[in-house]
Amino acid sequence: MVPLLRTKIELKCVIGIMIIVLLFNNSCIRPSLIKPFKNYSLPLQTVNLKTKGIYICEDNGESFFLYEDGKMQILGSYFIESWENSNKKIHDYLKGSIYYNSKDGWGHYYINGDSIFLQYFNRNGDEFYKRWIFEMNGNIITNSMIQISSDYSTLGNDAFNSNIGIYKFYDYENKSDSTKAWLIKKKWYRKNLHPDRKK
Repeated sequence: MVPLLRTKIELKCVIGIMIIVLLFNNSCIRPSLIKPFKNYSLPLQTVNLKTKGIYICEDNGESFFLYEDGKMQILGSYFIESWENSNKKIHDYLKGSIYYNSKDGWGHYYINGDSIFLQYFNRNGDEFYKRWIFEMNGNIITNSMIQISSDYSTLGNDAFNSNIGIYKFYDYENKSDSTKAWLIKKKWYRKNLHPDRKK
């Protein structure tokens, strides 16, 4: 009887430990996943790139915000063909975005000459990892137009085509509040954030 009781207690302990491990993995980001995220530690160069609005790809409806301090937020594909360019209409479309005005979808961009590199963390509740890094790279055509030519995930180096295209700038007043970004509260972020980006 005693061995059976001990077996039950041991089983409960094992189950308890497994639950704790799963909760830990789903609430944290492993250092190996953070390592590729480098843009925030690099000098900020804006080359007069417009930031007081939204960049939208008319080919696929994808969109993102850029900020003067080097932050960026991915928004997703919510701009259908022949959408109307007005602050009200843009806001109506953004209501469908899980990232708009939330703590998720944030990252940083880095500019080198006419090249631009964007890195951001996705948010996925269905995967083993809660967040990991996506990168979009391309060229600045004008101060209001960006061409994205590559798009991939650093978790498995998987390439995507969903964000590739030409993004045009549109004035928009109600951008997401960047002080809500989850990463700005992290010690590793504050420690390595480049002085140029502390605005």
